[in-house]
Formats: sequence, C-alpha cells, structure tokens
Amino acid sequence: YLSMLEGPFWRQLRGAGLTYDFDLTLDKAGGLIQLSLSESTDVAICYRAAVQIMREFLDGTRTFNMTDFTAAKSAMVSEIVSESNSIEDAIETSFSEYISRVPVGWNRASLKLINQVTLESVQQLAKELLPQFLDPGITSTAV
Repeated sequence: YLSMLEGPFWRQLRGAGLTYDFDLTLDKAGGLIQLSLSESTDVAICYRAAVQIMREFLDGTRTFNMTDFTAAKSAMVSEIVSESNSIEDAIETSFSEYISRVPVGWNRASLKLINQVTLESVQQLAKELLPQFLDPGITSTAV
C-alpha cells in the first residue's frame, strides 16, 4: 500500500523529487521489512519524509482508503503471477524459494491469502508493525 505505484511513497517521495526509486519489501526468509531508497537527492531528507508518512498513518492524519487498498492488492497479485510467466520464470522462482527455505507453494498460498485481506486488517496490522519499524531500538538503518 505505502510503496505501490501512485501510493503515498510514490506521491510524497518520488513526486517531490526526493528519490527516483524506493521499495518496501518483505524478506520472507529473514522475516524482515526493508525500506530501500535509491538515487535520492538527499537520502536523509527522503528517509525523514518516509518516516513522516508512516507516522501520519499511525496518528490518523492519513487514512487507508478502499480505492488504493484494492489497487495495492491487485498489484501484489500481478507481481506474484508474473513470477511464473514462463517455464524459466517458474524454475527461477522455485529455485529461489528452495534456497531461501520458503515452503513449496508459497506463491500460490499467498494469492489465496491476499484475497482474504481486508482494509480493516491492514489498518490493524499497520498499528502493530509501523511502531516497530519506527523504533530505533529494534530498527537498523544503513546508508
């Protein structure tokens, strides 16, 4: 949601010219959420802006909306499906899952789970995870 095309990060970070590329990803094997900012004009300002966006979702200044939520779910499904567009892609995905010790069929199971996600569950999860992401005691930051 935060990092999707035309999402909050896209509009506030890229749209403001703070960074050309950003990504918020899940390290499936390590259980980590990673924020990457690249080709930034000023990485410190860009990072502070990203943190501010997350804080605004926590304090209610910003809210999750159904249109963006539906678009984010569709983008996730599209990304997972595109990993198996060809036999070569399917083999690469399977090998990557094996090396990362991700359970067989993780992508297929993910598609089913994405369908079950509700806007309310995303809001609740944000309340649980974003404070951890913003806590310097448990977050690592590297430049």
